[in-house]
Amino acid sequence: MIRTATNVAGQALVPTVVAAREGTLDRAAYESAGRRDLTDPEPAADTRPELSPVPA
Repeated sequence: MIRTATNVAGQALVPTVVAAREGTLDRAAYESAGRRDLTDPEPAADTRPELSPVPA
């Protein structure tokens, strides 16, 4: 079980570090993660920009 926990933590950490180094990490979303009141029935508004479809 310790190996599983280590693997899960590593798989969550590595993409975050890579995104931060490449400048693609949304710092506002990252820093506000986990701060939402779980008793609030309304989720936070989606503030991500609208993405257009990529032609195939």
